[in-house]
Order: sequence, then structure tokens, then C-alpha cells
Amino acid sequence: MGTLFYGAQPIAIRIEDVLLRHLELVITSKLRRGEGLTLSWHDDATPGDGRSTVWINPSTDLHYRFSGSLEAHLDRELLEELSVAAASNGGIRIMSGALAPTPAHSHKAERSPASVDDGDGQPRTISA
Repeated sequence: MGTLFYGAQPIAIRIEDVLLRHLELVITSKLRRGEGLTLSWHDDATPGDGRSTVWINPSTDLHYRFSGSLEAHLDRELLEELSVAAASNGGIRIMSGALAPTPAHSHKAERSPASVDDGDGQPRTISA
């Protein structure tokens, strides 16, 4: 489980390493083009079990911290789905679940159910 630190007074957003790696590539690509995006997720019960959204733009401070030392296998389909969502009005919405890594001896990642809403109000389930 990795962490994305957002902002000058960092907000820690816990995200599975594999999904975090894919988000890193998609977000970096948007920021290099001078574009912004929103990232939304469901909070756990501790901060109130609601939903949070952050606006990410080229002046936003971001720090990606991965818990594992292995580089995640990149899934082109997931990169495309996240890129489409990032370009939409709704931004990237991590609706439920996350990506789960396979055992440490494998460089490939296996996806457990997660959803991304590409802004049309219809979450799409991402599965293996």
C-alpha cells in the first residue's frame, strides 16, 4: 500500500502500489501538458466515511511513496481508462477497492475489482 502526498501541507492518500504507479504516469502526463484534473476517492470510516476530491494542477506539490521496491507491471488498458477519466469533467474517481499486487516473486500485478467513473456518472468496473 503506497501513499500519495498532496499539497504543501500534505494530505496522505493511501492507494495500492500498482494503482498508484498507474496514477503517477497519468497524472504526470497531464501536468507536463499544463493540464489539471480532479482525483476523488471514498474515505474510510475514520474521517467520516464520505468522499474526498482534490484538484491537481501543475503547481500542486505531489510526492508518491511506494511501499514495495518492485516496479509495477504496467497495464495499458488501465492506463487508457485512467487517461480517459482524467480528461473528463468528473476526473479520476476511485470508487471502491483498489489494485492488489500478486506475491512478491512476480513482477505482474493482478487486479481486484475497482471502479473508475469517467465523468458520465456510470462507474466502469476494472477487473482482471
